[in-house]
Amino acid sequence: MVVGGTMSPEVAMALTRCRRRFRAVTVVSFPAHRFGSEGTKDRWEHEGQSVEVARLLGRSSVRTLVLGPDESLAVAWSMWSQGRTEGGAWGQKPELV
Repeated sequence: MVVGGTMSPEVAMALTRCRRRFRAVTVVSFPAHRFGSEGTKDRWEHEGQSVEVARLLGRSSVRTLVLGPDESLAVAWSMWSQGRTEGGAWGQKPELV
């Protein structure tokens, strides 16, 4: 299990290589843009990057949970294990202001 902040595509590639060695790899990401006070455009841009990283990890069978403030790891984990997510489990997306 890897717990971290914002995942770059380079970090995601390294984690996909871990999947070759380990039977199960799980990533729990708390991306910085979900906790900061950046402008809406920047938050949505970073959210797009988070989606792409989760898709990359998902294609390699790496379980990916992306959470923000006030989001429950238990709820996201439950959603993922019930198959109700595609590419990763997501809490709220950045709000438009």
